[in-house]
Amino acid sequence: MKTAFVPLLLLPLLLTACGSAPNELAFVTDGKEGKTLYDDSYFLLDNQEFHQEIALASAATSLAGIDGNPDYSKRHLHLFELWEKEGFKDPYVNEDYKTKPSADSIGFGFAHKTVDDFELVAVTVRSGAYEAEWASNLTLGGSGNSQGYDQSSDKLLADLKAYLAGNRLSGKTRFWFSGYSRGAAVINLSAAKMLDDIVASTFDYGTQTTTKDVYAYGLETPLAAGIDPEKAKGDPYRCIHNVLNFNDPVTTLSPHAWGFVRYGVSHYFPDRLTDIRFDAVSRKKMVSDYHFSPDAHLLPEYNVDDWKFYDPGFDAAMNKNLPRETLNPSMGRFTRAFMDQLATIPITREFFAQGYQEGVRELILAAMGANPEIKGLSINGGMFVNMIFSYPFIQSMFIELQQEDYDGFANDFELLLFELFDVDGDSVSPVRAVYDKVYWFLLLLCTGITSRADLMLQFFSRDNLLNLFSTHDSGMNYSFLRSCDARLYGKNALQLNDGTYRVLHIDEPTSVALFEENLGKAAFSYKDGVMGSGMLCCEKLNDGSLNVFLPNNGAFRYVIHAASSSLGKVDEYGQETPLPDALGTQGRI
Repeated sequence: MKTAFVPLLLLPLLLTACGSAPNELAFVTDGKEGKTLYDDSYFLLDNQEFHQEIALASAATSLAGIDGNPDYSKRHLHLFELWEKEGFKDPYVNEDYKTKPSADSIGFGFAHKTVDDFELVAVTVRSGAYEAEWASNLTLGGSGNSQGYDQSSDKLLADLKAYLAGNRLSGKTRFWFSGYSRGAAVINLSAAKMLDDIVASTFDYGTQTTTKDVYAYGLETPLAAGIDPEKAKGDPYRCIHNVLNFNDPVTTLSPHAWGFVRYGVSHYFPDRLTDIRFDAVSRKKMVSDYHFSPDAHLLPEYNVDDWKFYDPGFDAAMNKNLPRETLNPSMGRFTRAFMDQLATIPITREFFAQGYQEGVRELILAAMGANPEIKGLSINGGMFVNMIFSYPFIQSMFIELQQEDYDGFANDFELLLFELFDVDGDSVSPVRAVYDKVYWFLLLLCTGITSRADLMLQFFSRDNLLNLFSTHDSGMNYSFLRSCDARLYGKNALQLNDGTYRVLHIDEPTSVALFEENLGKAAFSYKDGVMGSGMLCCEKLNDGSLNVFLPNNGAFRYVIHAASSSLGKVDEYGQETPLPDALGTQGRI
């Protein structure tokens, strides 16, 4: 009795020391209900460490701001509801948030509350249903940060200063930045600029704020920063955290090959390429509350592991020694390689900004219904892909690319626009005017696409394109994030990683065997010209050499009989750095 009674007496003291249990809160995102957790104690934690608690709360805030209500003046109301539940006051959104988006608009909001001895200011950016703002996402500019995101962050910070002054916030103040997709890119730059001002002693926000007072969490953050990648992930930016789906092509915008990176530290959801334990059970767990809906089983599944590779053939593969066979092909490797390949077109970023950017913007604006002379498109991912592939001349366009008939492809692209925009007599001229502005850029893109036949074949697959669209779904990525939260799944929670991995290169192989010691199972085999693996992504190139991709959390024992073998390290952007030492016949990696 005495032994049982003592812990009961200590329980209130323990709860006080550990902080109160977080509140489970419901929120609404684009007509669907989700669940999140929130507690003020999150912002007593070290801001440079990644905290799942803040990540989940940040994602919920971002998603609460996504609303397709036809009444634009009400699209912020679910965000305000969540802030009220969390105890924030004086909520504010700018006029862009409450009106129909335009090419360069940006919606954002602020709220604040008192926590212990400081004021906590929540800063979030509209993260969906931004329509014509898509044009801003591809407004790159000629140098520095991506222009569209950069200008948006400047608008946010100017309004933030006015909000702080208007609410007389002048004491110790911490800032909590959150955003998803476009919103994540804008908060990535906004937080970095605030940190720069603090370090340079040019911080003029009227508050007492240090670099330890900035918490920034972006989900599915596109590339937006024009800065050296090593500098971008160092101090003082380590308090900026990006949570990413390794397979999402939106996170590769703008092109890394043109110098774009992210500020801060990246944390990737598990994937076959980056996590040795990723399997069918992991996939099921990741989508367990996909779309937050009781009818989730009726919605599309996450089919990333159904990514299809197509053999480009000997002639197309010979000059560049392209892959001819794969096992467990990776969508994430494809997205990075494809974006890099598009960026190899014979123009610079500066030339794109001067000569082609405006045409690309006008095409996007037309697609989003922002051109009054042209009927807008429905950009629902699956519907859009199926609609395109329903046109018989799509096959002709693919053949024209294979034959490098770029003029033919461009002419058929005009016909595709006529079909997509449902052109009639009145709209022929405005659609053709948009087409004329992108014609030459389209020809240049063709050269980038066709220079890697293996990537081109994968891109022009209906199933692959449908999978690409699914990777950026906000509800699904929120489900991924929940699956990594130990508060919800305990020891069964999935693990985030840094998005890097290793690649084992094997030249003139005779036989290869890899055994993974953590799982205690065979990981890869090669004998008599046949690859075998139920877990690793691997490929055989045109010359017979092999690439086997190894997650960093794997411990491999190998036996290799080949002319030579070596190891490389691949960073989160898909860039490989060779490791200097060749491997022996057997050993451990």
